[in-house]
Amino acid sequence: MGTLADLGPLSTLSDHVVVILGTAMMPHLLLRVSASRDVPAARRSLSVAVGLTGLFYLLLITTGFAAAAVVGSGRIGAVDAMGQGAPILLASEVFSQHSTGRVVLITLVACVAFLAVLTAVASATFAAAVSVTRDLLGRKGRTRIGIGEQAVLRLSVVALCAVSLLLTTAVHRYPIEFLLAFSLSLAATCVFPAVFYSFFWTGFNRRGLLWLVYGGLSLCTLLTLASPAVSGTKYALMPEQDFNLFPLHTPGLVSVPAAFLLGWLGSARPWERTTHHRHTALGPTTARSAPELASTPARTP
Repeated sequence: MGTLADLGPLSTLSDHVVVILGTAMMPHLLLRVSASRDVPAARRSLSVAVGLTGLFYLLLITTGFAAAAVVGSGRIGAVDAMGQGAPILLASEVFSQHSTGRVVLITLVACVAFLAVLTAVASATFAAAVSVTRDLLGRKGRTRIGIGEQAVLRLSVVALCAVSLLLTTAVHRYPIEFLLAFSLSLAATCVFPAVFYSFFWTGFNRRGLLWLVYGGLSLCTLLTLASPAVSGTKYALMPEQDFNLFPLHTPGLVSVPAAFLLGWLGSARPWERTTHHRHTALGPTTARSAPELASTPARTP
């Protein structure tokens, strides 16, 4: 079976595509656009958000290199194969053992990580609740059940949190890296091409959007299920199984271009243009079918 190391740099490139594009399409960034007063305010708000996100990733890369240099990749890999514990291990090595500064630094790093996760979860929950209130129910649905928009929004938040807690309790033994990679892959595959086409292509229509979203969602799901993130590796969702057929850990290198192609095909429909040009070149007489010519009565001199 294929493994993550089979394609070398292509695996890393696919991971970077998913992380960069997926993070840029996260709810806490997109909500800044919808909450802005006008286009210049949205541009400034998004620029600040993207700048802060880029700075965060630069700090994350620096922390990773520092942890590899100070702690060592062997010790980091022994604690966590994905390297998630590198910041805590780095903080524990800065000061000497049993010192107050060491305890304070480890606590500070843990609190920062917790707040970052809490912010991302809160933004995703709020975006999902808004989608349920506005898209699924709508004004007619709220009028039918006789509940106001704010009440539906609160109930949606409670319901989503309850479902999330139940799912978390059910799958707490499984690695969370799969869910993180899958969510970023979906955002990069389905949301980014749709936003890009909506901003820069006037010919993008509803058909192209449906092709892009459903086609990209299906392809991303299938490639992820066949990737090392699900089986075949010790950090996979099911490490005891080995049925991965797709060698990349994340499908962004394939699914993102495929989603762009599906959006263009659904909107432009080039096969219809080809048929129209062929009929135009044949002319109205030649394009008529044989049954139509046979049914035309012959003229007598």
